[in-house]
Amino acid sequence: MDLIVPPLARLMPLDLAGKLFLVMIFAVMAGGAAALNRVLHGRWSLWSLAVFVMLYNRILLWGFLNYLFGVGLALAALAFWLSAMHWPVWRRVLVSSIWRSRSISAISPLSVSMCCCWPAPRSLRSSGWSAGCHGAPLPDG
Repeated sequence: MDLIVPPLARLMPLDLAGKLFLVMIFAVMAGGAAALNRVLHGRWSLWSLAVFVMLYNRILLWGFLNYLFGVGLALAALAFWLSAMHWPVWRRVLVSSIWRSRSISAISPLSVSMCCCWPAPRSLRSSGWSAGCHGAPLPDG
């Protein structure tokens, strides 16, 4: 919020910039959930629309707008991370490091876990979970 609303406030009234940021929060959260559903199931589904039921929540009422924006970014990052499982490890590390350096203030705990937890694909493989790469097996490494 602190990085997005002030530049918007130069272009429009402050209350309109705040409302636009709220719309951005809803769009990022819904888009991240839809993208994650697409990656996990390999197709678009109406079940991803269930996130709209949870957009208006207690955290929003308490005013933790940066946190909610970070959750939406984390959902989008997780969807991207799972869709990039077929990439070489060095490319995933490079892209996730750039992502983490750009979004450290919003989603640092989740981005650290996605960037640094290499045993996760092996543990998912041993539990029988297939990657979101449309049924393709998880790569080694």
